[in-house]
Amino acid sequence: MERTLLCGGRVLTPEGWRDDADVLCERGAIARIGRGLSDAGARRFDARDRIVAPGFIDVHVHGADGAMCEAGEEEGLRRISATLARFGVTGFLATLATILLAVMG
Repeated sequence: MERTLLCGGRVLTPEGWRDDADVLCERGAIARIGRGLSDAGARRFDARDRIVAPGFIDVHVHGADGAMCEAGEEEGLRRISATLARFGVTGFLATLATILLAVMG
């Protein structure tokens, strides 16, 4: 079972912020939050002076960093993904713009 322990961060929980807290994750899901958690089999990361919070899911993205989803180019989507990740977005829905042409007769 893959386990990850984030140690000593400022953690956002449903109840609010907890300072100097540890987060134990098992198979990609949060298993426990508390102080002084330990798990000998876990990969450990020092989260001191860091914010530990869920990633944002952006459900309406046309583009970022000069790239547009409409172009459908792999490199553009990589640039969009990298740019959004810098702002805490861990997933996004590529939104395509539509152009309606009305023919008046």
